[in-house]
Amino acid sequence: MSKPNALKGCLESLVSLEKTTRQPSKPSCGTSPLISNFEKWSGKPRKLYSRDAQYAKKLCLPSGLSSNIFAQLLTSPMRLDRITRVRAPKELLVQVKLRKADIEASVDRSKPFELRPTIRMERELPTSYVSNSSALVHKRSSSDMKWLPSSANNSNIRQINQADFVTQPEWYLQDYTKELLGSLRKALSSALIHVEQEPRKSHGDIVLVCNPRLPAISVRKSKKPSVVLATTLLNLDPVKDPEVEKLVNNREIELSFSEHQSLCLLIYRLLAFQADCTK
Repeated sequence: MSKPNALKGCLESLVSLEKTTRQPSKPSCGTSPLISNFEKWSGKPRKLYSRDAQYAKKLCLPSGLSSNIFAQLLTSPMRLDRITRVRAPKELLVQVKLRKADIEASVDRSKPFELRPTIRMERELPTSYVSNSSALVHKRSSSDMKWLPSSANNSNIRQINQADFVTQPEWYLQDYTKELLGSLRKALSSALIHVEQEPRKSHGDIVLVCNPRLPAISVRKSKKPSVVLATTLLNLDPVKDPEVEKLVNNREIELSFSEHQSLCLLIYRLLAFQADCTK
């Protein structure tokens, strides 16, 4: 058979296969446990690479992680902590920006740059991350040169040294705490108005309290048999702010994390930052 005739025969056979209506039959035997439950037989943990929520439900994984404050904190992108030199989720760290110093508000007006912490994750300007702990900031204040963003040290246009920027732990702590408290007052006041106007019909997964006998952050199992998920308690008493205490007014305020995510993360950030100072 010549080569053109052989190619023609192959094409005809492929076309005939496409036109067939025969469907492959399923095997009569059941699925082997070596396939359906491989991790049990191999002694290895199951590795999950799928981001599909429906797939997670098929595997009987815990649902409701999107409304879990701790899951959201741990799933944020990893960043290097310049103080401890450990990589951690960025929601557990403080973002520090290198920017031009405000001459009127700056501690040292002779220095053109300053490292300023931000409470919201921003993309502009050179960025680095440090521990969200006032105690560690105090302890490692002598190594503040290491807080500089890498882009500032690797710049071909200008090399910034320690004499060019302002970093003073006391100013850092006061400024950051003041900004956190100001945002907390506004966000909490707005959330309370929303809760009072539209009372929740379902159980809230976050409870705000102001109780000196409770820890700053704790998890409480619901007393209602119908509620399976535990409740996260955020205690605002360690903040020691009269305006915040007045807003809470000795109540247990139930919130939904999915509806008030920014407020819950803000409270967690403030409590974690002050944790070492309130012991």
